[in-house]
Amino acid sequence: QELRDEVQNAPGKLYPIKCDITSEDDILAAFEWTKEHLKGVDILVNNAGVGTIQTLIENTTSELRKILDVNVLGLSICTREAVKSMRERGVDDGHIIHINR
Repeated sequence: QELRDEVQNAPGKLYPIKCDITSEDDILAAFEWTKEHLKGVDILVNNAGVGTIQTLIENTTSELRKILDVNVLGLSICTREAVKSMRERGVDDGHIIHINR
């Protein structure tokens, strides 16, 4: 909602879509919504990421799984779906940006 308020008077449109990046179903639904309403994806910015301040031996398996689910699987699924969308429509000048903090 903060972002909506910030960009309310900016040019263009904002389409807020709830998507849990650890849920493949949510990701696929978001890309399907985009295909139905906007014809597809030309630009993808992967900026979701989680980390920990603990060392590897201090982390629990569930903490490591969360990191992998967000930082690797979520990013990979989003990238796969964006590339599919671009190829289906013959987009050869699309962009995928991975942000690593």
